[in-house]
Amino acid sequence: ASLGSISIGFADEGRLVNGEQFPSGPDWTVVSPSLAWATAETVAFLKAALQQVRKEHPHAHPLRVNQMSTREGGYLRPHKSHQNGRDVDLGFYYPTAEPSRIREREKVIDVALNWALVKALVTLTDVQLILVDRRVQKVLYAHALQLGENKAWLDSLFHFGRSSIVQHARRHRDHFHVRFYNPRAQELGRRVAPLLAQRPEQNIAMVRVRKGDTLGHIARRFGTSVTAIQKANRLRSSFLKLSQVLKIPLRGPCVRCPIPPA
Repeated sequence: ASLGSISIGFADEGRLVNGEQFPSGPDWTVVSPSLAWATAETVAFLKAALQQVRKEHPHAHPLRVNQMSTREGGYLRPHKSHQNGRDVDLGFYYPTAEPSRIREREKVIDVALNWALVKALVTLTDVQLILVDRRVQKVLYAHALQLGENKAWLDSLFHFGRSSIVQHARRHRDHFHVRFYNPRAQELGRRVAPLLAQRPEQNIAMVRVRKGDTLGHIARRFGTSVTAIQKANRLRSSFLKLSQVLKIPLRGPCVRCPIPPA
């Protein structure tokens, strides 16, 4: 516990150790507290960005902080990522406290506040990427340019291909998906992963049940037993559901667990 938050593996294949629950606050609304767990770095960075927006725009309504990770990470339906405490979905700022439900959100959002959020994330945090629909990007870029922001800097954020921080993503026309680097939590995960065999309570893998999986197949794949899996997940039978997330207790170092590079 004294090590603090640890990101094991990757955002799309990993888990979270010693996570922190994102707190309530006057500058934001936590939509699903049970799914708002993250690393200490993610929590600190996100708070700093949201507080900066409110400092610059005292009239701003609280922003909706949506799903982050579960307490122990792993697959979080329906997301492909959000697995190791470095991702967060953020709603948009709107002129009113209630979010709009129309499809073309770029026509009704408070562009000034949403640009202030993007700028705060880029300048105050170690943000890795911000995923949002290109139609929303277009109005943010135009607003920032009109404010007098440096065009070359804006182009590096929006128009630099896969190296851009702000990138297009389908089904992200109503929210931002933000991912932080979290160098401390990631490096801890890289160093700790080979040593987890010495801590049985933490030496686990997170597995999402796929078509054709059985407890026996999963147990053989990870070198453990059906009984151990049932006990770890409080299963009363061998029946599994598609997309169900299981904790797999390991008997030795996990040779199948993904480890990020140094």
